[in-house]
Amino acid sequence: MPRRHGGILNVSSIAGFLPQPQGATYAASKAFMTSMTETVYCEARRSGVHVTVVCPGFVRRGEGGADGGTRSFRLPESFWLDRDDVAREAIEAVQTGRPICIPGRPYRAAIALSRVLPRAVSRRAFERLWAR
Repeated sequence: MPRRHGGILNVSSIAGFLPQPQGATYAASKAFMTSMTETVYCEARRSGVHVTVVCPGFVRRGEGGADGGTRSFRLPESFWLDRDDVAREAIEAVQTGRPICIPGRPYRAAIALSRVLPRAVSRRAFERLWAR
C-alpha cells in the first residue's frame, strides 16, 4: 500500500544555472540534476511526495572555517555558506514542498539576476571571474 507522503532531497549546485568555464562537465551534470528534480517534482507532487533539489554555492566543508572549492580566488565572507545552514534550508524546503532551494541571499540574487540579464553578459562575467 502506498504511503502517500515523504520527501526526496537531491543535491545540485548554483553551477547548474550559470556558465562555468573549465567546469563544463560539472555545470552540465548539476543542470541535469536540477532539471530532473524539478520534473520529478511535477510528476510526484499529487502523490504526497515532496521532491526538492538544493543548489548551494560555496560551502565551508570542515570545522574551523576550512573553505571548500578548488579555485584560488578569494570570495567575500558573505558568499561562504555554513553546511549546517544549508542542510536546515534544504530540509525546510522539502517540508514546505518547494522544488528548488538556493541557500544564501547572495546566491539567490545572482540566480535571479542571471535570469533577466542577456546570456552574453552572464557568460562574460563568469569568464572574468573564473580567469582570476
